[in-house]
Amino acid sequence: MFNRPGPTVTRLFLGALTMLATLGGPLATSGRAAPPPTSSEPVVAVVGSGWPGRADWRLAEMLSNRIADLDRFRIVPEGQVQAALRGQTQGVETDPGSLGKLTHSLGASLLIIPEVEGARDWRQRQEVTSETRRRYWPHHELIVRTTRERVSFGANVRADIRIYDARSGHEETLPFWVGAVSMASNWQAESKALEVVARSLVLRLRELYPLRATVVSKNGRDITLDAGWDQGVKARYYFHATSDPDSLVRVDRVFPDSCQGRLIQGFYHLAAGQRVIEDPVPVLQGNLGIGFAGRATIATGGLQSLLNTIEFHLNESGADGPDLVVDLGYLSDSAGIGALSLGAHLDPQIELIPEIFWLDASIGAETDLYAMNQGGTTLDADSYHALGALGARLALPLGFKLSASIGWMTPFEVSTWSPDLSGGPVTAPSTLPSFRIGGPFVQAGLTWGF
Repeated sequence: MFNRPGPTVTRLFLGALTMLATLGGPLATSGRAAPPPTSSEPVVAVVGSGWPGRADWRLAEMLSNRIADLDRFRIVPEGQVQAALRGQTQGVETDPGSLGKLTHSLGASLLIIPEVEGARDWRQRQEVTSETRRRYWPHHELIVRTTRERVSFGANVRADIRIYDARSGHEETLPFWVGAVSMASNWQAESKALEVVARSLVLRLRELYPLRATVVSKNGRDITLDAGWDQGVKARYYFHATSDPDSLVRVDRVFPDSCQGRLIQGFYHLAAGQRVIEDPVPVLQGNLGIGFAGRATIATGGLQSLLNTIEFHLNESGADGPDLVVDLGYLSDSAGIGALSLGAHLDPQIELIPEIFWLDASIGAETDLYAMNQGGTTLDADSYHALGALGARLALPLGFKLSASIGWMTPFEVSTWSPDLSGGPVTAPSTLPSFRIGGPFVQAGLTWGF
């Protein structure tokens, strides 16, 4: 009959088993397929080297880092990918069937193979002259000119990124031809070009694997979604309704399992309970606009002046701030004197009926340059005004807006005339017209946004 081992022997035996299990884990993992992911997040395998072709480790590393930054994918470790490639006894096969087997053995849903055909490097030498002025006497300067040679480095990179989707068996190759310039080296120029390729590929992955969420609540244009940074949502991401791409939500604040944003387009096409999908390349409503406006200044006894102007709007939609308007036009005074008008005004807007009706205010400045022919002599004068107005804007079909406002322009007495700058000294007539311009006005306009 055998005696039972003592406590010391038992502890040594259990410790040896634990050490073998600890060492055997990584060794076994490197030689067998990765276990399937336990969560629903997509798994990406990036081939950095060991592939028959021109697989580039620099581009593979950039891709892995940028894909990991998305926080919605799990990256297969590079060592595990290389072990799987070495485990193929008959060599690496590039046909779709072999790609499917390799992807499945890695437990991945997407296989990415970046290939770089090479970089065409160039250098450009240029002489640069700098000038230094040194004063050595109250009225004298010493000018020192220095000429040096500046070298710039450039690289044109041709890359093909092969993407295999194990879910559908779909395969596509994205070609890139990117150029970049660096002041340091051709290596840095190549790296800049490869970064552009990596950013483009990440955008494509966002299209293949878009985030999805549900609208929890809608308060005016404020939207809350049930997905947060745990699902990979980031600020400045955009979502649109699955049933209507015209609606667009911009994410502003992100929390672990939710996010808050603003419904910037399609107010009536999105409500609580609807599903939304990520839009990596949103088509944003145009903020620029161009239009025509007419303004009539009223004085005691009738019409004082009439202004016809072309307006250029820098934020015509009124999204994320007031509209800034620059206008250029022609003013005709009741005295028969014409003027070239240049002005600018800032127009804050309040949306009363979403995407249909707004109230707006306007505050700005204007200068008018008058010209007059008197006795064969061209004379000119100018006036400066501040102005303010209150009005409304109504949306029309095809991106047009109709606006109307009423306001006040500070009066100015035009009485000082000068000879035109195009000629020499001129004797001006002794009696020159003097008139007052400014006061209350009404304005109407039509704007088209793009």
